[in-house]
Amino acid sequence: MIRFLIFLAFFSGSGKQVAYVDLTVPSRTPHLGSVTVGDGGLVDRMSVSGGGGFGYHGGLDPRTLPVSVKLGRLVSVVQNGTARDSIEIVLTNTSEKEIVLPIGDDPNLALAPYATDRSELSFVVVATNIDSQTAPVARMVGSGHAAASDTHSATVAHVAPGDSVTYKLPINRWRADQARKLVQGAELRLGAEVEFGRVETRPDGTEAHIGVGDTIRSENRLAWPPN
Repeated sequence: MIRFLIFLAFFSGSGKQVAYVDLTVPSRTPHLGSVTVGDGGLVDRMSVSGGGGFGYHGGLDPRTLPVSVKLGRLVSVVQNGTARDSIEIVLTNTSEKEIVLPIGDDPNLALAPYATDRSELSFVVVATNIDSQTAPVARMVGSGHAAASDTHSATVAHVAPGDSVTYKLPINRWRADQARKLVQGAELRLGAEVEFGRVETRPDGTEAHIGVGDTIRSENRLAWPPN
């Protein structure tokens, strides 16, 4: 029985938050690379090579990060007379093995051309009850990137089974309010979409942001504006 309990504890994880990453502040390092190349996707930094949420041979792409995505708090503060809005997004390791997540809040530094083993998480905050086919631009009300590389060890979080990392993303209040008008009196619902990707330098010196696995969508929704 004791051996079973130890085994269970190992695979269930401690359920703790191993990092809190504030992505509401712009990258502090100037962009050091050459032209970024992408193939389309959630945002201009991320391509969807093999991803995009369309499935892999009829199912989930096995390269997709084994995480659940849940929305935490909507946070509104006033700074220097201006309202600032943000949302917390919690990624929890749902597998039975440790995973590595990017937690760097200075993408230009973590993804500098000299850095090795570069990766990133791309987040998009979306209005889930707006048709993405008819109003794709209006649907996106916030975005952010967390980056990592072996060169900068502090940009990597080792996340045990059951443990999580919380990312704080900015919300563009003007865009959210415009999206709210499009739902014609209904309650606007916000969700999140997350993609994992690798960053590689091509022979011509340009950078490719290559999506790995499927888009992961949040399991819950939050109402806008916050109550």
